[in-house]
Amino acid sequence: MPYYKTGTVSLTNGDPIVTAENGANWTTAQVRPGDAFIGPNNTIHEILEILSPTQLSLARPFVGAGGASQTYAILPSQAPIRDLYSAVNSLVVEYRGFVDTVGQGMFASGSLALPGIRFVEDQDTGIARTGNNELSLVTGGVVRAKAKPSVFEVPALAVGIGVPDSPMHVAKPGNSATTTAITLDNPGFGDGVSTRLAFKSAGQVYGAIVGGFRGTGGLFFETYGVENARLISGKFLVGTTSGTGHTFAIPGAAQGTEMFRITNNGAFSGIFYASGGSSPNGAATVFSLSQNTQTGRSINASGTINASGADYAEYVRKSDGCGTIAKGDVCGIDREGKLTKSWADAVSFVVKSTDPNLVGGDGWGRELGPRPEAPAPLDPQPGEPVAPDPFVKRRPEQFETESEGEFAVRVYQWEEERDAATAALDRYAAAMRAYPAALAEWMAAERVHVAGKADYETALAEWETAFEAERVKVDRIAFCGIVPVNVSADILAECEAALVDGERVYLVAIANGGGIAVTAVRKNAMTLADHLDRLGPVWRIEDGRPIIDVQHG
Repeated sequence: MPYYKTGTVSLTNGDPIVTAENGANWTTAQVRPGDAFIGPNNTIHEILEILSPTQLSLARPFVGAGGASQTYAILPSQAPIRDLYSAVNSLVVEYRGFVDTVGQGMFASGSLALPGIRFVEDQDTGIARTGNNELSLVTGGVVRAKAKPSVFEVPALAVGIGVPDSPMHVAKPGNSATTTAITLDNPGFGDGVSTRLAFKSAGQVYGAIVGGFRGTGGLFFETYGVENARLISGKFLVGTTSGTGHTFAIPGAAQGTEMFRITNNGAFSGIFYASGGSSPNGAATVFSLSQNTQTGRSINASGTINASGADYAEYVRKSDGCGTIAKGDVCGIDREGKLTKSWADAVSFVVKSTDPNLVGGDGWGRELGPRPEAPAPLDPQPGEPVAPDPFVKRRPEQFETESEGEFAVRVYQWEEERDAATAALDRYAAAMRAYPAALAEWMAAERVHVAGKADYETALAEWETAFEAERVKVDRIAFCGIVPVNVSADILAECEAALVDGERVYLVAIANGGGIAVTAVRKNAMTLADHLDRLGPVWRIEDGRPIIDVQHG
């Protein structure tokens, strides 16, 4: 390599700085530390450092006459050749480790933290061998997909634009065009659906679970494009689109049609049939049943019906002025078959039920009609669509060392991302166009709902007032079973004495001024009149009252 002698230099005796002049340029000349500087006095100095294209520093101060426009020469050293040799030798040594592995397309298994195939900028993302015949796709040190013999597992897959890391568990699909497969797509906001889980066979959609926009947030279950059920606002609705609670309906089902069945290994435990009868009494309860109008039946049971109550009672209408009757009180039945507390009006005597297990005659209040039903809950207000993140990636430029094929792959990936972002933006724009109408429709429905709720509350208050007015006109009277009876202390003592003596004792209605009371009569003292007015024999004393077997006279 020839000496570099372009231009001149400026030097100062005793100063290590050399300044380039008249076209001399240390960078262009590729002057390096270690090269030799030969000054105008032919003294050789080692170059210590290149300070700039026009300045360098000598390892020791210049010795000799200084000044500007001095001639010089730079002698390249042999150090770069030695450095090159060392670098090439290191490369050869290192390359030997790849010849029999990566050089032949064979990679280490790696781990989730450091996959065998990974990226310089993202060391915990790549492909790892996680077992025999098992390959895992890893991001962030976590397995996102795993390939095994005859099965591909996706434990977690991000789906949906703008919804990162949404969990989805995918089962093993079939391996032919005619077997059932599961697909998940996002048709977009424009058609009112944001996410669809479709069940297909040979490309035909036979069923789908749809969760999405539609002005509501919920899950909609469809077959052949027809909705069969929905899970919305905390309610599960089958065969209907609205209901005040979980609702199971078969629209148009004829009376007697099976509606719902509960089975155990093929043997049914219970069946609900469609009814045609009117609603039962509107009083608050836990369970209500209608009836079959052809048979009059509501329940058929092959076993016993057990209840914790102790007697059978029926509702009996009160006479005018009867007033309140306490549980266990004795009262009379007048000539019209109504309850009375007047001895003079009574033709027979009964006891008010205390703890019935079955109550008949529950037809009072039907003339009021069924209890008003609250309007179906209003669907949630539709939210304004969320804009997708803008696409800001620039089109890739080819690297100097990149092949045409590698560059084409990067361009293709960029175009895929760009097209997906454009499609998301189009869906967002369509959703924004549809949003005002959806919101207006919801607001109109809200106004109707608010008015309907106000009407319902008014109607309910009126119905409950009328219902309570009817309720106080009837009372539950024991007709069989065991019933406690309210008696005076003297009568209680007389009953206790008879039981101690082992004699049967009856409670018999008697006059108490203008009202009705009760006395205790032992069996051997009973007269025909007592027998006709008896309430029943005393079985035991419980909680300070005689318990009788109801036997109306």
